[in-house]
Amino acid sequence: MANKNKIVYALLPFTFSIDNLFSSVNTVSAINRILLGVVTITLILLYSIINIVAYFACLYIIKHTELENKYPKLKPVINYYQNTSITFLIIEIIFVVSTLLLVIGLCLHFIYTSNDI
Repeated sequence: MANKNKIVYALLPFTFSIDNLFSSVNTVSAINRILLGVVTITLILLYSIINIVAYFACLYIIKHTELENKYPKLKPVINYYQNTSITFLIIEIIFVVSTLLLVIGLCLHFIYTSNDI
């Protein structure tokens, strides 16, 4: 119970900053809206990259260990990862690369069109 309270207290400053950001949408500047969009896109990318790495890690563990023999109850999960089509991985990798290129392009566009520089 004490560990749960420590985690909640550690996240409080972040929640207050997000709460203040959305409290009045009309007063948020354009740059803050853009930054919020970039943060959202990068969080989605982080999830996709973690998913890709976890998939490859599971394939590696399945290939180099004898999990089917040691744990017969895991056989359906092991078969799922072995039989999953590689096209889903390719689509996710293409999504990650194209989204990263989009973020880089948008940031470069905002740098070159900024009046402050």
